[in-house]
Amino acid sequence: FLLPNELNTDTNPSLSEDRASMYSMDFDGTQLVSQGVGNFTSFNGVSECSVSLWFKSSTSQGPYKWFFNVPKNTTGSHGFGIYASGTGLTSHVYTSSLVEVITNFSGSQWDGNWHHLVLTYKDGVGLRFYYDSVLQFTNNTMSGTITAGGEELAIGGFSQLYSTSGVIAQLDEVTAFTYALTDGGVSVGSSAAAGSNVYNLYNSGSPASTATVLNLNPIAYYPLGEQAQNSGY
Repeated sequence: FLLPNELNTDTNPSLSEDRASMYSMDFDGTQLVSQGVGNFTSFNGVSECSVSLWFKSSTSQGPYKWFFNVPKNTTGSHGFGIYASGTGLTSHVYTSSLVEVITNFSGSQWDGNWHHLVLTYKDGVGLRFYYDSVLQFTNNTMSGTITAGGEELAIGGFSQLYSTSGVIAQLDEVTAFTYALTDGGVSVGSSAAAGSNVYNLYNSGSPASTATVLNLNPIAYYPLGEQAQNSGY
């Protein structure tokens, strides 16, 4: 991946590139960020979890190009995550069986702008998926605890064992939680309510501050850019 070497917009306001673009990580479809092969037990057996991330791409993605994934095991089975397909985005979670839901954006998600994604799961509530703070779907057909392990979580691809699964995009502020982020009780097609977790992370279209993110007690936090440092997460 590449860390763009750009000037700071604070001292060069004429630059059109925003700070997120300057400091995000650029994935070309062949790389991923991972802690390596091992057992990521933080997600295994939990009754609820969430992931939040920002992405930007102008490239239509083939099937199974992953933004974020925690594999079920080393044989390639899904655990919890989001992947891209040509005209939409697919959310998946594995408890006793796999549930996947595709949200069709007709390819408009590859418009070269930054977009915010949130996926949540909670036993008895099911899956909820948000695009730029708007609730896209709910799926309450599943229950139980998450099955995940065998490999560490991966950003920008499925896992280290599957090198063809990389997304072509800029990614930033990838954050994982072992609870379901709140939306204020909104219905499908509505934006998350003011003061809710999803609303605060979206932050009116600009990545939330580090302080805001850490106040939500993530289990893993990857700023990937200008704020990247070892902060114990």
